[in-house]
Amino acid sequence: MAKDKQIKTKGSRNRTYVKNKVTNSDKKNVVWLFDNIDRDGEFAFNLDQMEKDGNIKVIFDKMLSYSTMTWSSVKLQTHDWTGKSKNHFINADRFSEEAAKRFEIKCSVEDADRIFSFALTYKLRIIGTVSESGEFFHVIWYDPNHKFYPVSR
Repeated sequence: MAKDKQIKTKGSRNRTYVKNKVTNSDKKNVVWLFDNIDRDGEFAFNLDQMEKDGNIKVIFDKMLSYSTMTWSSVKLQTHDWTGKSKNHFINADRFSEEAAKRFEIKCSVEDADRIFSFALTYKLRIIGTVSESGEFFHVIWYDPNHKFYPVSR
């Protein structure tokens, strides 16, 4: 049985999240699902905003490209010479304050270990959850400026 773990998100009290085991699906292709899109807040998955930002073509071109790849290939992609993975699971304890609020609204505690970030450009991210089977990606958020899960550079 998986162990529970304690995570403190910014602007939130300590919460216990159940550690889920995602089934290994590395040889399966990515399947995109749009059944849990967040339409509110700073990271709303909003086509009008994507078009205004000039990102709509980039987003759908990348999504189509990723859908032809296996999960293993997606996870092996790197940003640059550093070898740092550009598509990866992210930890709820490092979400921005707004992201932590949106997570609590859109996700259950069981989703904490299944939040995955796809890098579409240097800053642009699509964030969501990987299904328990490990094959499906439930699109939830649009992050054009890498603010959902900020990193220091």
